[in-house]
Amino acid sequence: MDQLLKFINNLNTAQRAVIIGGFSLLFILLVGLLVYSSVKAEDKKLNYTIASNLTKSQVMLASDELEASGIQFAVSGTGNNLTLKTSKEFINIAKIKLVTSEAATSKHVGWEIFEKSSLGTTNFENKVKFLRALEGELSRSLESLTGVLRANVKIAIPKDTIFTEKKSDTTASAMVSLKPGVFLTQKQIDGIKNFVASAVPDLKEENIQLIDQDGTLLQLSSDDLNNQKSTTQNKYKENLEEDYSKKIVALLEPFVGVGRVVARVTIALDFVKKDVEEEIYNPEGSIRSQQVIENTANSQGMPNSGGGVAGVDNNIQAPSTANGASNIVSNNEGTNTVTNYEISKK
Repeated sequence: MDQLLKFINNLNTAQRAVIIGGFSLLFILLVGLLVYSSVKAEDKKLNYTIASNLTKSQVMLASDELEASGIQFAVSGTGNNLTLKTSKEFINIAKIKLVTSEAATSKHVGWEIFEKSSLGTTNFENKVKFLRALEGELSRSLESLTGVLRANVKIAIPKDTIFTEKKSDTTASAMVSLKPGVFLTQKQIDGIKNFVASAVPDLKEENIQLIDQDGTLLQLSSDDLNNQKSTTQNKYKENLEEDYSKKIVALLEPFVGVGRVVARVTIALDFVKKDVEEEIYNPEGSIRSQQVIENTANSQGMPNSGGGVAGVDNNIQAPSTANGASNIVSNNEGTNTVTNYEISKK
């Protein structure tokens, strides 16, 4: 210690300043290293929220997506109020992964909304809840389709009015977010419209509009539909002509030689579609019901004693009974049968 003090005392002012500056710089570097280490350690902690208010099924889907991407995460919360957290290093990429995955489905309220009904609920509130639940159930159903990430269905039901000419039609719209690279065909679009229309009373398919996440209307125009139909018909016609040409060539080549036959077939097709419905009443068909009515009538009385035509025959007296009169007895029997047959339709 004495030698160190003696060494310091022997130093001039400039040398002392250099030594003190060096120790100060070393101290600052050590402090900075400690701060940097603590910041990095904090960043590696799973304290950054990816998503919250998630259900168990949503967390399961998100977990599969994050694990496949090699992202560390933690789950906190209970029941259907779960939160996903990760480190600062992965927070941005984790959010992007979830947005573009099946775990990004939004929460929709379905029929469970009526589980919390109170006694003081008005009729208007029940109608609003019913409409909200119906929209939520339809949205959930559309989100379960292949290629659909999210869906949101809105229904507009007009107010009841006694004036039928002023009554508006029920309408609906659906926003469908599709996975990257997925496009809906016209058949799928028609299927979605039919599904929604079947679930909502008095809703027609032509009153349903579908859009994607870019706001593009998911419906072909009438010109596009006609062009698509014409293309399909022409393709069918060309395939049929080519098939008949090959058959003709295969039929004639054994007689004239291979490569010496060229066949060109032109077919005129009628693509008019007719729907015919007939009701045939077939008496020999199956009997649906049969009714038999029997009528029996008995009558008894005196003969007519009125005057007749003058002559011998009419003046001859008929034999009389003990009481001086003759009786006439008649029996009438009849049967009516009513048969109902099943109506044959085709």
